[in-house]
Amino acid sequence: MHFMFRLLFSILLFVNVSLVGLETTETTQQNRMIWDLDYIKKIFEYSYAPAEWKRELFGWDLESKFQSAVDEVKRNKWNDIKQFHKTLIKFCKSTRDYHVSISFTSTEYASLPIDIRCRNGKYIITKIKEDAELPLKKGDEILTMDGIPVETVVAELQKEWGEENQPATDRAKALEILTRRNGRLGHHVPQGLVTIEVKKPDSDEIETCQIEWNYKPERVINPFINNFVETIEEKSSRHFLEEMFIQRSTIPYYDEMKEVFSDDGLPQDLLGSRRSVFSTIGKEKIDELGTGKATEEFISWIWKWLRWKSLPEEAKKFFDAHLIELPSGKYVGYVRISTYNEEDSEKALTAFLSCIKCFQNIADMLLIDQTNNPGGYALYVYALASALTDRPLVTFKERRLLTQSDVLKAIEIIDFLKDNEFDKLGNLTVMGFLARDLIQNKLNKSHFILSQWEEGHLLTDPYPLEGMEVIKPHPTVNFTKPIFILINEMDFSCADVFPAIFQDNRRATIIGTPTAGAGGAVSSLSFTNINGIHQLRHTDSILYRLDGVPIENLGVTPDIFFDFNNEMYDEDNVFADFSKIYDILDTYHDTKVR
Repeated sequence: MHFMFRLLFSILLFVNVSLVGLETTETTQQNRMIWDLDYIKKIFEYSYAPAEWKRELFGWDLESKFQSAVDEVKRNKWNDIKQFHKTLIKFCKSTRDYHVSISFTSTEYASLPIDIRCRNGKYIITKIKEDAELPLKKGDEILTMDGIPVETVVAELQKEWGEENQPATDRAKALEILTRRNGRLGHHVPQGLVTIEVKKPDSDEIETCQIEWNYKPERVINPFINNFVETIEEKSSRHFLEEMFIQRSTIPYYDEMKEVFSDDGLPQDLLGSRRSVFSTIGKEKIDELGTGKATEEFISWIWKWLRWKSLPEEAKKFFDAHLIELPSGKYVGYVRISTYNEEDSEKALTAFLSCIKCFQNIADMLLIDQTNNPGGYALYVYALASALTDRPLVTFKERRLLTQSDVLKAIEIIDFLKDNEFDKLGNLTVMGFLARDLIQNKLNKSHFILSQWEEGHLLTDPYPLEGMEVIKPHPTVNFTKPIFILINEMDFSCADVFPAIFQDNRRATIIGTPTAGAGGAVSSLSFTNINGIHQLRHTDSILYRLDGVPIENLGVTPDIFFDFNNEMYDEDNVFADFSKIYDILDTYHDTKVR
């Protein structure tokens, strides 16, 4: 009897200790999640510059959003990390800011071998991977996916992954996620077969087929400890001038998707594609070269075309560019700017200058296509803009949230530069700007930051972006004729800034649909955690146009509305009906401004 009592007591004690251990483990994991949330909250509290604007615009409140996230963690009974990731994503998306994102340590992704775009309310296959053996062709209309209308699938993706900011931008992102899923961004990554219903363009019959997701499995099994904090040695090895002058501003979504899906190639209407959906624009005239026409008009065109063809090959590596003849006989120089984030910005700038110099001589106007542009560097934007004007362009101002780190960096810059003799730099340039001028701008900004801190301004007064109050015309290359800029809902960040500068300075006519409205610089940070958090990115400044209105959430409204998505495309997903654009250019070509 005594033995049985001791045995029963031992069993009860083991069960009790096990339950306590389980509860302790769950509590510890839950606390870690809340600690990570609290850390992220503090980043927003100290460094998120648009907070006041977000409160004013749609009542965003950091504390209430944080508390909602904490409540979700507490309801996460099994402390599931994937569920926690969803909570973090929801918390970040509450800002309605395309620059704000959180990414995770993941190797899992999947893609379908097709691209789908919405044309006049229909979901059309615009690309099929070359090695894919499918009973489909470009131009087929997708009706359902796994029995669900594709319109419903896209709407659900837009609801889950949109920012509730610009509906057209959110929808365009949803269409990309429709066929590409990335574990780094917290996407649910499917595998196996998906059943789709399609309708051929020349038939009313509905056909059914199955496509397999190209799935790559998760190799990072959580929880684990990984420290992504950048070391001092890594920071100090960077080029000092680049650290000093380059302020990066692309959307995190683009960076993560490009890195994972780079092998798939970029369709013409995907972010950052070198080749535009307007790639055939102007080429119909080239086809006439072998017809034997020898009119004075045609000989003149051949001369212009040959002059364009004499451009250095280097220029064509960076820019898709053509010479267009309008029905009126006017000539248009067409240049595609796919990104403001060139790896070799100096070579890209040289290429751009050669294009503009040529078009100044042979074209009557310039058409710049920056649709589907993910952004980049403000200084590169300024460098390109300097070649497109013969008068100074007034720049925008930004407000930035300061911390002690910003003050320390300003002190270090002042100490580093105070004893340098700028005159010895001579005519050394960075992206076409004199290095000594850029250094002086940096010094002025550093002194401004110190004065703001001493005056107790955590959110600074407005100060010129990159320290430049105006963009001076380039010393040797200036386009002085009318300029038109094509924009759309997939233009972000610096691709908001570029057309806005030209619009506010009345230097160009803007055509297209409103841009995304991502108006500020981006900061990123990583911290040691065991919840699979790789990196947090947030907006640390807010940019104001010349009328004092922020770009954030509002974007750029075109002078002439033109919805590319609902116009004519050919079977290669290339824009094929130029008549309306031609009419616009012919109508407005006599003016430099709107």
